Amino acid sequence: MTPYDFGLGVLASWLANRLEVASIKTESTSVEDLSLNIEAIADLKLERKKLFHSFDVFTQLHEVSEGLASPVAHLLIEAEPSTHYHLVSLVLESSLTGEWYYFRRGRMAFQGTGGGHQQAERVVSIFKREDIPISVWVLERELMDDFESGYMLWPQVRAKAIPFLAANLDSEKWSWIKAQASEILRDSSIF
Repeated sequence: MTPYDFGLGVLASWLANRLEVASIKTESTSVEDLSLNIEAIADLKLERKKLFHSFDVFTQLHEVSEGLASPVAHLLIEAEPSTHYHLVSLVLESSLTGEWYYFRRGRMAFQGTGGGHQQAERVVSIFKREDIPISVWVLERELMDDFESGYMLWPQVRAKAIPFLAANLDSEKWSWIKAQASEILRDSSIF
């Protein structure tokens, strides 16, 4: 049970008790009204606290990577597209200290020929030039959303990530994504 689940349970119990007291005071409340109210309570979402700050790969990559000891680049690809494309995000992690920094989605993609594709090429070429190892992972979109929102930490996300070449996705776009990524990453250590 996560703190989020616990908080939602406490809120649901409190509201259910309030509804029970209200139904005792007004006998005109029907069972159907109460069940509708309980369903509405179940749909409530507690505000979750953001655990960390994310960065922009286009404007902040250099400043973050500059002070990181023995960095490893983790490129994260959405299993289901959040836009027309399966967007890519980045985690830079120190292989010595375990320190990590997240760069949010929206700037990179292994699809198309436009800005997202060019930005992915730019970032990978920087890593190649700096001799930074690159690993590529696939994440379920909901997991990526929670990570990007700052609700999950990298060790939790990494435990659920699927290695890129092992991902078993049936989308017809997926073979094209693999081909595009392979072309960009050809000279890196994993391809």
